[in-house]
Amino acid sequence: MKLLSFPFWVSYAILLTPTIALLPFAAIRLYPHIRLRFNGTRTKAVQSRSHYNNGVFSMTYTYRDHKNTRHHRKLRTNSFELTDFDEGESIPVVYDPARPGLSRTQGELRRVLPWSTLSTGTWLVLQTACAALAGARGFG
Repeated sequence: MKLLSFPFWVSYAILLTPTIALLPFAAIRLYPHIRLRFNGTRTKAVQSRSHYNNGVFSMTYTYRDHKNTRHHRKLRTNSFELTDFDEGESIPVVYDPARPGLSRTQGELRRVLPWSTLSTGTWLVLQTACAALAGARGFG
């Protein structure tokens, strides 16, 4: 493989660009996921509405927190395993007692990461392409 001629620091910049660019977006999605897994309170919600449109399944559920306040959440996903409920059916959810409006279904929290495998795969392809480009110059 022919080595490209650009400064060594550019190799590392190219290598780290996908991760650095996506890190703020990942942190925004990851923080509530981790917080609910460790500090969440389980409760039951009732699915009030659902529909499927253009490859995306949407459902709305309602639950009550520890102060008996009612909360609604609309879940949009392309994963049918998270939405295997009928309207009016009880759904296990986890909410944050400090911020009761923050909730996820237990199915969502079973995932290791809160985003789809397609997103992870896209990042991996970009990271691999950048590693190949960065390696074309040679490290060091």
